[in-house]
Amino acid sequence: MTRAGPRATPPSLVRMRTLTVLLVLSACPRRPAPIEEAVPGGTEVFDEPADGDEADRRAIEAAVLESYLDLSSGNDEAYAEALSRDLDVTVIGVGPDDVAFGTGLSADQVPTLPFRDVEPCTGPSRSLERPLVLSRDLEVVLHGKEGERSVAWVSDEISYRIPWHCRQAIVPLRLTALFVRNLERWDEVLLHVSYGIAGDELRELAASRALETPRAIERAFSVGPSVKVRGVVATSLAADEQPRQLVIDDAVGSIAILPGAHDVFRDQAARSAPWIVSAIGDVGHAELDGYRISVSTDQLVAWVAANVRVTSRVGDTPVTVLMRGTFVLERSGPRGGEPAGWRVVQRHISVPVARADLGFRVFGEEAGGR
Repeated sequence: MTRAGPRATPPSLVRMRTLTVLLVLSACPRRPAPIEEAVPGGTEVFDEPADGDEADRRAIEAAVLESYLDLSSGNDEAYAEALSRDLDVTVIGVGPDDVAFGTGLSADQVPTLPFRDVEPCTGPSRSLERPLVLSRDLEVVLHGKEGERSVAWVSDEISYRIPWHCRQAIVPLRLTALFVRNLERWDEVLLHVSYGIAGDELRELAASRALETPRAIERAFSVGPSVKVRGVVATSLAADEQPRQLVIDDAVGSIAILPGAHDVFRDQAARSAPWIVSAIGDVGHAELDGYRISVSTDQLVAWVAANVRVTSRVGDTPVTVLMRGTFVLERSGPRGGEPAGWRVVQRHISVPVARADLGFRVFGEEAGGR
């Protein structure tokens, strides 16, 4: 990407957000108030046909929102069908075992969302009839020249609404994804959904060794750029701030999502986001522990899914936490006195949360079942 000035939008990057208004009935009040949310998939209406970037943006937005409808309706087959059938895919969900990777993933293999089996209220209420996945801040970034877009990365804040005892429980989730063009459609190759935990609580859980251990991610990569890409991702986890920031992009559309509940950093703030070790301690080390690396056909975009081993101390207690991370990198020429090379444009690092723990946080009690 190239920029004319320190805050100019690069011509190879198009950043777009959607936020429309949906009136959502809350569970029990007689006169529910309107709540601003982005509509679920399949409901956005456009008056005029589009081409170029606008057509690509609409296609990717439609794919994301349609996947939310599939999740809401329990249509797991359609949800899995949106994933690439030919390229290596990694899907990371909220729970420690919610990880799937490989090619041709089936509906039984792909993680979805918890609590889709809860029973709706049977009394005379206005509770939801089923869980509902809503978009709150969907953002699409297109890579490449207009008319030749081949890769796009996505971020969103999800409002996951669940019927519970004649009320409506809301679970805030964070989502990032990567799409690759396949002829006339966009296929999803990377998906990461997480639940953020408040910083102080995260440290307490780390110190008490109460954090869940995620499923291992098997290594898979090709020769060539993958070696360099791995090195850049490792540097983005380094303790030394200067080299770490040099490999993290600060252009419009860059984003960093870290384990903390409010740790979402965009644009320039993505580069200066806190060191990942600081989520649990003041000193320590972070390194990749199992990773899968893929590179686009034009060799200008790469994406990585990995476990991230973080070693630190909470007070006098040594702790080791295994997190999950997904990273999208873009290769660009020299700019602003910085050398050419790979830069991280999207990173999403999270800790897994088991269903029982999430149920206690959301409902105030444990929720059994699937």
